[in-house]
Amino acid sequence: MIRYKVFFLFIFIIFLFDISSINCYNDTENGKNIHIHHHKKKHQKYDIDLKNMINKDKNKEMKILIGLKKDAEILKKNLNKQTFNIFLSKTKKQGKVKEDKKENNKLKFLSFWRQRMKNRIKSIMRKIKRLEKKLKKMNLQSINKKKEERKLKTEEKIWANDKIRKKIKGITNLNKSTHKNKKKNKKMNKSIQKENILLEQTKKEERLKSFHLSQNISLNGLAGSSCQSHHECKPGLCCHRVKHPKPSDPIAICVLHDLIDGSPCKHSCACQSGLQCFSPSKNPKIINSHAICKKASTSDFINGVYENSKETVFDMDHIKFSS
Repeated sequence: MIRYKVFFLFIFIIFLFDISSINCYNDTENGKNIHIHHHKKKHQKYDIDLKNMINKDKNKEMKILIGLKKDAEILKKNLNKQTFNIFLSKTKKQGKVKEDKKENNKLKFLSFWRQRMKNRIKSIMRKIKRLEKKLKKMNLQSINKKKEERKLKTEEKIWANDKIRKKIKGITNLNKSTHKNKKKNKKMNKSIQKENILLEQTKKEERLKSFHLSQNISLNGLAGSSCQSHHECKPGLCCHRVKHPKPSDPIAICVLHDLIDGSPCKHSCACQSGLQCFSPSKNPKIINSHAICKKASTSDFINGVYENSKETVFDMDHIKFSS
C-alpha cells in the first residue's frame, strides 16, 4: 500500500509539472496533430475572452474567480481521454515496466482517479459559476446604488438651486417693495406736509376763535337777568352793577349794548355776535388808536390788541361809552 501511495504522489507531481507541456506535445499521427492544433486555437480564444473579462471587471474577487475558472478549464481539458492517454504513453516511455499485471492495475487506478478528479472539477466549476452570478448581482446592485446616489445628488443640487433662486426672487421683491414704499412715503410725506399746513391754519383759526370769547361765551344771560361776570351774559350784553339795589333785587344784571361793526368799545361783551373788540396797533404813539368792534383777522391778532377789560362787572356809569 505504501508503494502505491508513493507511486500516486510521484505521478501527481509529474502530472502538475507536465500540464503545460501536454498542450505542446507533437504526435506523429495526423489525427492527433489536428486535435492538438484545434485545442490550441480554443485555448487562445479562451485567453482572449478572459482578458476582455478582466479588463471589463475591475473587481478583485471577479479576477480571482476568472483565474480559478481558467485553471479548472485547463485541468478539465487535460483530463479528457485523448490528452490523458498521451500523458500515460509518455510515462510508459519514461518508466521501465517489468510486469504487465501491475501496469494494468496502475492504469485502472489512474482511470478511476481521473474520473474522481473530473467529478470534483465539475463541482468546483458549478460553485465558481454560482459565485460569479452572486458577484455580478453585487456589481449590479453597486452600480444601481451609484446611479441612485448620482440622481439624489443632482436632485439636491436642483433643490439647492431652487432655494437660491427663491432667495434671489425674495431679495428682488424686497427691493421692489422698498422702492414702492419709498414712493409711497414720498407721497405720504407730501400729504403730511399739506395736512400740517392745514393744521397750522386751523390752529391759527382756533386761536382767533379763542379770542372770540367763545363766540361771546354765555348764551343764558338775557337782558335784565342776574349775573356775576360778562361771560354769563349773551353776546352784545355786559354785566353791570345795580345802583342802590333793594334786598330782593340782584346785585348785577345783563345790560344790552349790541355794538355794530366799527363802533368804539371797551370790552368784547358789548359787541354783536361774531365781533370782537380790537385796537388797531400795539404802538401807543399812534394817535386815534381807539378799540372798535370788528371781525378779527390774522393781522389784528399779530399787530392789534385784544380789548378784554380786567373788570368782570361794570358800573352803570359805563353805559355811557356805548351810547
